[in-house]
Amino acid sequence: MTSFKLFILLVFSCYLSYGQTDNVYTGDTAKVNAQHKTKTKNNEWEKKFFFGGMITPVFSSYAFYVAGNPHVGYRVSEKLSVAAGATGIYTSQRIGGIVYRQGVYGPFAYSRYFLTPNFFGQVQYELLSQQNYLNINSPYKRVWQPYGFFGGGYMQKFGDRSGVVFSILYNVYANQNSVYSNPLVQIGFNFGL
Repeated sequence: MTSFKLFILLVFSCYLSYGQTDNVYTGDTAKVNAQHKTKTKNNEWEKKFFFGGMITPVFSSYAFYVAGNPHVGYRVSEKLSVAAGATGIYTSQRIGGIVYRQGVYGPFAYSRYFLTPNFFGQVQYELLSQQNYLNINSPYKRVWQPYGFFGGGYMQKFGDRSGVVFSILYNVYANQNSVYSNPLVQIGFNFGL
């Protein structure tokens, strides 16, 4: 009976030791590389996300405002990126001798196409909730004002997915109710995730 138990133990230990012969012990790198590529490939889309923000201070004879625009974006390709975010603005404007102060807010989206590794063209759309200065009867009533921009800029990269962004945009919907002057100059940052 003891020899039978010893035989079963020997067969079982051979079976366990056979289970340890995989690509790590045999040196089969093809299987290891294939597993590594699968893990790397699944994480590639995460590297395409970025976040950042723009700061826009504007001073003129009739207006002062400071804008902040945090955003989250996605690199569709090496040259094309899209992003969406929110705009927050504090503005003070002098219109007809009266000073209007307000907080402005709303969503925005943009698309950038890199013409060279650093220079890009950009289109942007914003929809901002602001006071309606054009309505003389109730200038404090809030309205949703659309803004459409096009222009370009320069991104000084530091690292593979981060950089400082300078852009100059032209507002094609400019009117007396606009909180932006033309051209709109922005300075900001992008950071890869």
